[in-house]
Amino acid sequence: MTAVMTAILFSAVIFSACKKSSSDPCSGITCLNGGTCNGGTCSCPTGYSGTFCGTIATTSIQYNNKAYTPIIITVNGTNLTIPVGGSASYTGTYNSTMSYTAYTYMTTVSGTQIGSQVNWGATKTFPSSGILSVDLDVDPSLYFLEAQDNSTSLSTQTIYVNYGSSPLNTINIIIPNDGMKYGLGYYSMIAGEDIHITSNPTGYTWDFNPIFSGGYNESFTCILY
Repeated sequence: MTAVMTAILFSAVIFSACKKSSSDPCSGITCLNGGTCNGGTCSCPTGYSGTFCGTIATTSIQYNNKAYTPIIITVNGTNLTIPVGGSASYTGTYNSTMSYTAYTYMTTVSGTQIGSQVNWGATKTFPSSGILSVDLDVDPSLYFLEAQDNSTSLSTQTIYVNYGSSPLNTINIIIPNDGMKYGLGYYSMIAGEDIHITSNPTGYTWDFNPIFSGGYNESFTCILY
């Protein structure tokens, strides 16, 4: 009887001694995209989320029109018009890139370009969260020209930008004497700029010598009396 009980006790000790258990809560957990396991939970790097950091953040890039005319933006071969003061947004995944080109210029009512064309182009990276805001500014080398006729009986006949110098820009356009502002396009900032305007009927002229601060999106308005 004693021998039997000893054998049973010995067997129980052997079984208990061979039992294995793990105290590591991260055992068997694989965190993706550079994530690290702490206490059984994945800590995800910037731009990733989910139980195992397998979800990449979807964010946006927003382009804002800071110019005086509508901007045509091209992304992946698709054109989109951004109105003055408006914006265009594109979505993508964190750390992916997007290339774009954009341009703007002033046109007459008939669609003829006047002044210079302004161009943009770059590659942007989608942020880890939220929205990356990109302003499409007209750089300090250019300004936007406008005319406003407050006279009682005269209208413009020809506008000479950079009059008496080179390069000379000649605009044959009628600005009605209605007190409204009319855009005339983008032009280079030149020291000693002279804007010379002849009237219709002939016999009257106006001259303007604008002074600029050298900032972005500058404009000058010729006010005619």
